[in-house]
Order: sequence, then structure tokens, then C-alpha cells
Amino acid sequence: MAHFAEQERREGDQCPFCRHLNSPPAYDTCEHISAFVWDGQAEALHKTQSVNNALKELLELVELAKDDDVDKLILEEEARRHPTRANLIEAVSGDFDLVETLQSLAYAKVGAGWSTGGMLGGFGYNVYVPKQEIVEALTAECQAVIDACSMKINTSISEADSLERRRPKTPVDWQLVTSGFWAEDIYHSGHIAYYLAKVGSRGWVMESVERNVELDGLTEEDIEEGRVNDDQLQAMWGMTLDEAQSVEYRKIVAVCTAATLDADAEYIAVVLYRAVCAAGGKVITEPDERRHSLLSGLQQD
Repeated sequence: MAHFAEQERREGDQCPFCRHLNSPPAYDTCEHISAFVWDGQAEALHKTQSVNNALKELLELVELAKDDDVDKLILEEEARRHPTRANLIEAVSGDFDLVETLQSLAYAKVGAGWSTGGMLGGFGYNVYVPKQEIVEALTAECQAVIDACSMKINTSISEADSLERRRPKTPVDWQLVTSGFWAEDIYHSGHIAYYLAKVGSRGWVMESVERNVELDGLTEEDIEEGRVNDDQLQAMWGMTLDEAQSVEYRKIVAVCTAATLDADAEYIAVVLYRAVCAAGGKVITEPDERRHSLLSGLQQD
């Protein structure tokens, strides 16, 4: 920019929207100019500086996210729910180019360009958007993704990582996330349900509820006639059949703090359930049928 100012020239090109001759070197520009490129180097102007900074921050988040990382889960859910945010994430997932991003998402057009001679000569062109409001909207969407990735999510799979201290002390509205059967092998399987509750304005907790499936379908008649295996006897030890069949094992398996204000129950349910599964939690392979849940209709594995 200083090089241009020293030359005191009015090199530039014409805006395709208002036909004004735009000359960044002379600081003579119209309201539509968004950036200029000189010898392949782009410099954002006006409100495009904000979206450029936000895109660079999003680029860093995308590069740091790993397959088993919570940020990756959040990015995938943001992309699934919001087409514009999906486009922004895609824009920074490859070889990020500001001008190409503005052309694809902000309806930007490039000028014919101009060149200067001499030792410091080169070629440049301006980038124009029809409305600066479009750039502002992209900045807001990009910032929303960044804010979503700032959510703090903890999972508790082993007893050593207990989150029971985060169990709500007062009554809350537990919503079913998903339920069904899980199986690691023929000796390790069962039924589990995941529930979600909101705590305060920006907090969420997820609880797992497990039961012993060995007693499913077992009747008093079966017991009287000796149709009981060792696993069933162990499950009933010291209890009546009704008591044993009603036993549930509850555990807080995930906590989200500092959630974005626009994050609804379905959004948080998807992210927390996937985070639990990615951390080694029990994955439901046979969902319960005819039971409404937050993940109804969504792929659950």
C-alpha cells in the first residue's frame, strides 16, 4: 500500500456494480470494494477485514481438529445444520483463498485489473461485493462456528473420571436422547438409554441409564420350574424378580458448559452422544423402535 501511495498514481479498475473507478493506491474507492490483490497477495478492505480474520481463526480450528476430537464433532454438526456454515468450513478445509471464498459465498466479482512498470511494478485487481451486509452476515456465521467450538465438553466413561458431582441438585426435565441395545461381544451386552437435561442458561448434562437384559421375559413360573441360568440367578441375587427387573444403573456420562445460547437440545444431544461414543462409551447398535427421542431419524453410530 505504501508503495502505491508513493507513486501517487490512480491505477485501478472499474466497479462492476456502480462503475466507479476504484484506486486503492489513492484511497479512492466505492462502497462495493471488498479487497484488492497485488502480485497474488490479497489485502482485505473495510468489513472484509473482519471476515478474513474470522476465517483464519476457523482455519486454525479445522486444522487442529482430529477424528476423535470434540471440535471435529461440533464442526460436523454445525455443517449439518447450517448450509452457510458448512460452506465456510469447506472453504477453509482446503487451500484457503480469500478471493475465491468471497466469489463463492458473497457473490463477489473481480475487476479487470491494472499494472505498473518499473522495478516495483506488478499487476493487481480489485474485488467487489454487491452489498457489505453480505460480508457482515458471513462474519457472523463464521464467528458462530468459532463460538460453538469454544464449548467445554467432558465425558466420563470410567469410574475414575466420575462426573456425578455435576448431577443436577434440583429437578430438571430429562429428555430421551436415544435408547436401545449395545453389544461388545457375546458376554458383554445390554440395554442403555441416554437422557439429556439443561442446567442453567448454558449448561447441559447427559445421563446413561442401564438395566440388566438377562431378566427380560423371565417369569415367576420360569423360576419355579427351574428354567433359570447362572447369569439370571446372579442378577436376582438377594432380590425378588420384580425388584431385580426394575434395577437401573444411572451415571452422568457427559457435561457441556459454556454452550452457545442458540444451541438447542437436539444439537447438544448429537454432539454429546457422539462424544461419549468416541471416548469409548457404549454405542447403541439396535435402537428401540416406536420410541420418540432427540436422535429420531438421525444416524446414531
